[in-house]
Amino acid sequence: MFVNVFVAAACDPADRSGYPINSNASWANIHVYHNCVGGMQTSQLETEQRQTCDESASPPAYTGAVLPCDHCIADPFEPDDDFTAVSSWDNTTRNLGHQVVFTCRSGLLTADGRTNQTQTCAIGGWEGVVEHCSVCAWSSGFNSSVFSTSVSGSSFGQLVEMACPDGLEAADGAVNSTAICTPDSWDKCHDSFNCSPCLEQPFNASSLPGLSIAWNESRAAGVVANYTCSDGTSTREGRLWQSQNCWLGWQESILPCDVCTGDPVNVTGLRTIVSDWAGNWSMGNIVTYTCQANLSTAAGQTLQHVNCTQDGWVGDIQPCDTCPPPPSGNHTSVRHANQQRNMANRLGSVVTYHCHDGLSTADGQTHIRAVCELGGWSVCEAEIECNSVGFVVQFGGPGAAAGC
Repeated sequence: MFVNVFVAAACDPADRSGYPINSNASWANIHVYHNCVGGMQTSQLETEQRQTCDESASPPAYTGAVLPCDHCIADPFEPDDDFTAVSSWDNTTRNLGHQVVFTCRSGLLTADGRTNQTQTCAIGGWEGVVEHCSVCAWSSGFNSSVFSTSVSGSSFGQLVEMACPDGLEAADGAVNSTAICTPDSWDKCHDSFNCSPCLEQPFNASSLPGLSIAWNESRAAGVVANYTCSDGTSTREGRLWQSQNCWLGWQESILPCDVCTGDPVNVTGLRTIVSDWAGNWSMGNIVTYTCQANLSTAAGQTLQHVNCTQDGWVGDIQPCDTCPPPPSGNHTSVRHANQQRNMANRLGSVVTYHCHDGLSTADGQTHIRAVCELGGWSVCEAEIECNSVGFVVQFGGPGAAAGC
C-alpha cells in the first residue's frame, strides 16, 4: 500500500528497485519509510527503515542502506517444563525458512503417531502447529506368545494388563502385571514381564554324586540346563552328559551317574595276583585283589582294593612280587647274593646259607642256595639243617612233603 503525503519532485517514487522485500513504503516530504509486513523484521530486529531523497544526485535518488525484511519477529513455540516435546531452537535464529524441530520425549508419540514436529519461519510468522506428545509408543515387551494382554489404550492414563496362564508365573512369583501410560512413557510394574514356563529350578545336581550342572539361572522358554558326569563315571546307559529344556516345565529326567567307566585294574593271566571282580561297575562296588603263593607287595600287603566312586575307579594296585622273610636256617650264616641290587626279597632274589665250620647237611653240602620264586622260597627250613647227624630229604625229592 502506498501513502503519498508529499512527494519531492526530484525523486521518482515509482522506482522501487531498492526497496526491501516484505515491506510497504510510505512517503513524507523528502523521506520514504519502509515498514516490514507479515510478521517480518530485519536481521537488526528493525521493522521500519527510512531513506532520504538526494536531490543533488544525477538523477536524484533515495539514499540510505536498507535491509530485507526476512526474519520472523516472534519466537517459535516455546515448550514449558510440563510439555512433552523438546525444542531444537537456539533462542537466536529467526531467518526466513529456518526450521525448528520439536521432538517427543522418549517413548512418546503425537496422537497421529509422530515423534517429531516442526515450525518454519515464513511470511506471516512461524508456520506449523506443535501438539502435545500424548500417546505412549507400544512396547515390544507387551507382545508374548506365553501371556495374554488386555489394552484399554495408549493415551495418558490408559492401561496395558498382562496375565500369565494357569500354572505359570513370573520370576518373582507374580501372575500378572500392569503398565500405565504417563507423560514419562509407560510406568511398568515389571521392567520385563515374562511368564516363565518353568516354575521351579532345574534338577538339583548336588543331590546326586558325580553330577555337575551348567545353567545360566534363567527359567525362560528354551533355556537348557546341561549336566555332566564326573570323569570316570557315566549313567547305566553309558551317557556322559544329559540336559533339561525349559518348556512348560523342565523336560527330560536326569539319571544318576552311578557306574564307573572302563574296567578296574586287569590282572587276568598273572600268576601272582587274582581279583574277585565279576563285571560289576556300580558305584560303591569294591574289587579285592589277593596275592598268591605266599607272596605280598613290597609293603607287605596280601590284599588290595579298588573302589568304584564318584571319581571313577580309585585304588592303586601294586605287584605281588615279594617273598616273606627267608628261612632262618640252623647252624648257618646267611649272605644275600643280590644285596647290591637292592632286590631285598623280591622275585628272583637269592639267599645263600653257609654251614658253620665242620658242619654240613645230611647229604654233605656246606652251602645251600634259596631263590624267591613264584611259589615262595625254593627251600624250606628243614632243608637248611647243618649238623653231622641225621638225614635231610632234598627239596623236591622223595619225602619232601614230610621234610617241609
